Amino acid sequence: MKRFSPPSGLLHGEAGEERAAANRSGATAHRVVMLAYPDAQILDITGPLEVFSRTARWLRDEGRTQKLAYSVEIVAARAGPVRMSSGLELVARRSYRQARKIDTLMVSGGIGHANACEDAALIRWLQRQQPRVR
Repeated sequence: MKRFSPPSGLLHGEAGEERAAANRSGATAHRVVMLAYPDAQILDITGPLEVFSRTARWLRDEGRTQKLAYSVEIVAARAGPVRMSSGLELVARRSYRQARKIDTLMVSGGIGHANACEDAALIRWLQRQQPRVR
């Protein structure tokens, strides 16, 4: 069976080495948050989150970290189910307004993006997050 290996650049670089050293010492996980909205494409949400989740498990399993290096979370306008463009639902455990200490913030894509872009409160929140997140 072929083993998973993260892309070569994932573990390199000064900032990456500092984060890896902090994680080995028991520091908290890097928080990756995905903003979901109605009619988003489910793959745009689950795909990237699965990459972070799998990488966190690989790093721990290979002994590069003691704890999971990444935690992943879905947020939305309100906590609860969010219907995707496929008709399936994902569950946001909290509203984006309740999300704290975000390291990496991603915004999903999909046919619902036009409506999301018209949500003034959401746009203001994203603008406030911009200087603090990747």
